[in-house]
Amino acid sequence: MATVQTADEVDIVELFNTLRRGWLLLFGIAAFVIAAAVAVVLILPNQYKAAAVLSPAMGNTPQGALAQLGGLASLAGISIPAATGDESQVALEVIQSWGFIDGFIRANDLAVPIFAAKGWDEKTGELRIDDSLYDVSKHKWIRETSGDKPAAPTSWELYKAFSERLSVSQDANTGLVNIEFEFYSPEFARDVLQKYVAALNHQMRARKLEETGRNINYLNDQISKTSVAELKTAFYKLVEEETKNRMLAEARPEYSFITVSAPMIPEQVSSPRRVLILILAVFLGGFIGSLAVLGRSALQRRTAR
Repeated sequence: MATVQTADEVDIVELFNTLRRGWLLLFGIAAFVIAAAVAVVLILPNQYKAAAVLSPAMGNTPQGALAQLGGLASLAGISIPAATGDESQVALEVIQSWGFIDGFIRANDLAVPIFAAKGWDEKTGELRIDDSLYDVSKHKWIRETSGDKPAAPTSWELYKAFSERLSVSQDANTGLVNIEFEFYSPEFARDVLQKYVAALNHQMRARKLEETGRNINYLNDQISKTSVAELKTAFYKLVEEETKNRMLAEARPEYSFITVSAPMIPEQVSSPRRVLILILAVFLGGFIGSLAVLGRSALQRRTAR
């Protein structure tokens, strides 16, 4: 009994035969794409990712006393400052903000490595600087720009360049914060991440000291003005709480985040992912080659009509 081939089976067989006849073109294009990928892989410099795991050291600020005081104060015509919310969430916003990153870069003189580095010399341990952007011998930015734009990178450019290397995430279940920083030099990546976490703790600690100092001054001022005994008692209680908060901030260097896993010098290359690039190049080359063979076959059939 004769077998009947469906249209789909005929199309598949014809497709396979077309690719088989054009194998030379297919493999030629695939080889070119793979060779280009190999060249790119060899040119791209290694980068390393330093990582740290942090635990928020702060929770929600107690608001019960302030809420109770607010009712009494409103009757006496006194305005009480709103209580601070979850300070760890504030710290997470600060650590990724433009202002904080810009200040950190300038305080640690990181503009040149962040914006102009193009690699790392493993033998000397020195960064390779793009000489079209920065003249190391003259310590001068020489980048060509258009219009009135300065040769030196702007605050926004530095922020974007740094942010592209920074990754901050928080585990929704544990609350632990993972911070990663990627760079050409593994030691540089580790050092920057260490300084970054320390800078955040320092800034949040300074903010808390300023806040508690301002609140204590305000409360003492209100104590001297009010004659309501209940308010005076509540004010004294708040002064005591703010004093405790101030003492805690002064005594704890790791104010915002406690280091659970300190950043180490990474030894494994994080990018480029060379094996993945080559695998993708094989598939891409085969796909482009197949399209070229099928396109040529379709053109030949149309020309022959």
